[in-house]
Amino acid sequence: MKGLNAMEKQILQAIKELSIQMKEMESSMKTEMAEMKTELRTEMKEMEGRITERLDNLEASLTVLVEENHQNKADIMQLKQAK
Repeated sequence: MKGLNAMEKQILQAIKELSIQMKEMESSMKTEMAEMKTELRTEMKEMEGRITERLDNLEASLTVLVEENHQNKADIMQLKQAK
């Protein structure tokens, strides 16, 4: 820093401080983004579980409805034959 006047020294110091702050901000942002990714993955897994559960319930309901429909058709056929 030989030959620099006071203003130039202040400017260089301000640039150094700004650089340090920017590096800290970058590190903080990377940490926050990593945390957000983790939270997002967790939420997506939970949502996937809920969707799977709902689809399983729908499948079970449809299975019951199909079985009832087949039974109703069989009952109708028996009634028609009994007439």
